Amino acid sequence: MREGKRATRHEGVVDELRRAIGREDYGEGSLLPVEAELAARYGVWRGMVCRPSRP
Repeated sequence: MREGKRATRHEGVVDELRRAIGREDYGEGSLLPVEAELAARYGVWRGMVCRPSRP
């Protein structure tokens, strides 16, 4: 999570996805799981996982 401030839930999802990518849980050129699967995995609603994936 981000230091120096309280992270929002979507920031927590972003941070975890970045860690997973860094661990190479998702190989180069592979796709992330669909929103519904990510939402279930992180215990959040679908909009929460959709928002962090946008630039």
